[in-house]
Amino acid sequence: MSRVLVQPTPLLTPYFPKYSDERDDSLRALLSGEEVSALFGGSTPYLQADEEWPCCKTCGHTLIPYLQINLSSERTPQEFRQYLPPLDPKGTTLFQIFICAEETDSGSCFEAWVMQVEEGESWIVRRVRVDADATGLGASAAHDEARATLEEEDQFIPERVIAEWTAGNPETEHWEAAGSSADFDEAFYEAHKPADGLKLLGYGVRGTVLWVSVPRVTTGRTSTGGVSYN
Repeated sequence: MSRVLVQPTPLLTPYFPKYSDERDDSLRALLSGEEVSALFGGSTPYLQADEEWPCCKTCGHTLIPYLQINLSSERTPQEFRQYLPPLDPKGTTLFQIFICAEETDSGSCFEAWVMQVEEGESWIVRRVRVDADATGLGASAAHDEARATLEEEDQFIPERVIAEWTAGNPETEHWEAAGSSADFDEAFYEAHKPADGLKLLGYGVRGTVLWVSVPRVTTGRTSTGGVSYN
């Protein structure tokens, strides 16, 4: 009789944001990385002056910035940066997530994709390299127009500046993702169940709005490490 060996789920350490006060020029503070690790939400994604503002491949609407992380900053956890190393030791590498907030019958376009109501790509996940002197960062009439439209539609997420990240309690996989056939130790699970909210690494919680896997840098619904927000 053959035996099925169940590999235990490894514990992963999540990192939670430590927010700081708003900045007059939060994007430049992010690119510097000296005092800022990431920007959550806001209306100022890093885009080259000659680059078009990203659009949704599902509905065609303009995307909004969800999260921008400086992968070159020591304020971003090394454990996270080992999965997403900077593209170049010179300059700055940003990890950016854009999502579609256009309303549909099933919530936002992105939420409809998460719930498998809509197909397509209502998001963009990418790494971009920024020159040390932030070449290309400047005013763009096209960007200003896109930003004004999104502001008029009230689609931007209020910006929060993340100064650094603090390690949390090591997590195990969410009970729904583990499957009914897995051995379940209730006491162990209660001690290491995944936490809700914005975090780096750790495990996703079923029903969360966003879960971006690392190191594949693709968006999915389950993963063993990434960016999660409930």
